[in-house]
Amino acid sequence: MDLAKQASDSPEIQALQQLLAKDPESNDLKLKLAIALNQANRSEESLDLIYSILVKDLGFADAKKVYLDIIANLPDGHELAGTYRRKLYTLLY
Repeated sequence: MDLAKQASDSPEIQALQQLLAKDPESNDLKLKLAIALNQANRSEESLDLIYSILVKDLGFADAKKVYLDIIANLPDGHELAGTYRRKLYTLLY
């Protein structure tokens, strides 16, 4: 499992993680990192990051759209889809 995670740590992801470590409140960096993580098939980490943005600012850039796109691209019946859909609905209502 650790080897798979290391293999999916592209230089882009590592660079974004370092930048985010220096500026942990940057929603722009969080969204960029979330997109990069999703492209590396790390959907749960990606959704967690975007959710942290939405909790603070539901209308931030395209965060909600990206969040929903990631959920929509998960395989049918995937456990993460239901979990993260419920989290979003809780924020909306």
